[in-house]
Amino acid sequence: MLQPRQIKTLVKAATDYDFSTEVSFRSWIHVAATIRQQAEIYRAEGAYEEAYILFYRYADLLLNNLPQHPAAKGTKNSEAVRQLVNKNLDDVLGRLEQLKAILLEWIEADKRAEAERIKSERIKTERVSRPTVTPRRPVDDQTREAEYAQALASLASLKQGPVSTSSSQFTIPDVSYPSVPHVLTPLSPKSTGTPTAPIVPTTAKNTEHKITQYTENGTPLRTTFLPRSLQARFLDLAASNTVLNLETCGILCGKLNRNAFFITHLVIPAQTSTANTCTTQDEEVMFGYIDSLDLFILGWIHTHPTQSCFMSSVDLHTHSAYQIMLPEAIAVVCAPQHEPSVGVFRLTDPPGMDIIKECKEGAGGKFHLHEETGLYASAYNPGHVKLLDHIDVVTKDLR
Repeated sequence: MLQPRQIKTLVKAATDYDFSTEVSFRSWIHVAATIRQQAEIYRAEGAYEEAYILFYRYADLLLNNLPQHPAAKGTKNSEAVRQLVNKNLDDVLGRLEQLKAILLEWIEADKRAEAERIKSERIKTERVSRPTVTPRRPVDDQTREAEYAQALASLASLKQGPVSTSSSQFTIPDVSYPSVPHVLTPLSPKSTGTPTAPIVPTTAKNTEHKITQYTENGTPLRTTFLPRSLQARFLDLAASNTVLNLETCGILCGKLNRNAFFITHLVIPAQTSTANTCTTQDEEVMFGYIDSLDLFILGWIHTHPTQSCFMSSVDLHTHSAYQIMLPEAIAVVCAPQHEPSVGVFRLTDPPGMDIIKECKEGAGGKFHLHEETGLYASAYNPGHVKLLDHIDVVTKDLR
């Protein structure tokens, strides 16, 4: 069993995230909802350390960062933050206290098990010099696992309040916010209307998808499953634009399950296109559809009707906002007239993320030159993306 992390270590991990004012205020509101939903999922799956990190991050975002966004200074936007805090913070802080109690008992159980192991080793040593002494039975891994389970079970009776995650809690006043094209992260979890059952501790490590890929700086990347059928389906939807040498873009959405993301939906938003660019329109309609299904936005896909398969300077700036909000976010590029005809990419971190965040020439979707190399890399083979066969993708065309 892995040694539990100290609370201060979890807090440090929770506050270690990028908050960029280049990402729209509206998008950060959606990011907050996404973080909250991830936390609830990990909590339900018994991954209590991950849940604690995300609940803490949610509280930190609402209290410390969102109010500092330039767009939050207006009366309506500051009121939006205030509503989020009033409707959610007490419940989130309650979750944190419950999880902290479980984690502290877990830490104490680990200390007791380690002390028992040391004691057992000492008895073994004494037995060599004094054979007549009968040592206590060493604590094996199975016994240690049982002690962990028992320790966690003793705290499972903590009374849980209702999961206050109704879609109404993330309601934002009807006001226009600065918008970053394509950079949209959803989610307003639905409420069941009934209290959650007491937590039954589980060994989530036996059922979750293991981390196998990392960024260049060592940040773990959760596996993201991409239906193999998605490329063909998207190209069918983009065909009318492609013959006119116009780009088409779509949003990749999906679910989080057992520490892995599954792309399940392809949403084609209303958009304006040129031969080299594509910009979403009527984003509220797209948000409404995505939120109604509690989907995560996991990246985007677009065509290069005549060009080869690569990430342009505009693509890099567009994708950086996705990746700031979700490190696993991917960019899929389809180039039907070239080989390879498809690529799955992410920005390197470092150097790509830092360079693009510092670059000011990409404002307004302007093409420009980056002299640096290695700004992006494949996210598939090698990478954290895996293809799924025999799985279809749900499509929604909002054009």
